[in-house]
Amino acid sequence: MVTVRALRVLAPGVWLSGGGARGAGTLMFRRTGGVIRAYFRYTQPDGSRYALPLGHYDENGTVGLTLAQARSKAGELSKLYVAGEKDLRAYLYAVDSDHDPLWAELAI
Repeated sequence: MVTVRALRVLAPGVWLSGGGARGAGTLMFRRTGGVIRAYFRYTQPDGSRYALPLGHYDENGTVGLTLAQARSKAGELSKLYVAGEKDLRAYLYAVDSDHDPLWAELAI
């Protein structure tokens, strides 16, 4: 399980996995250039793995996601994935940002 302490000492370029149930996607973190980014990693319909960016991690939540917020977003994506929405990137592109503000920032 990912902890705030583990994120504080995360080495540059290293992926830190939040675990999770097999076949449900997983929350992951990676430090690059002094910034820690949160991702939801899942297997796409073609069998390739994709790390969907969730946002920057910020322990205090002032300029990014807290660990709890990242877990919440990953949990919602995991529910969609398990329910059969296997191409999450395409799904988020199709989301109408006026009606779903939670995912509007991801529907790039």
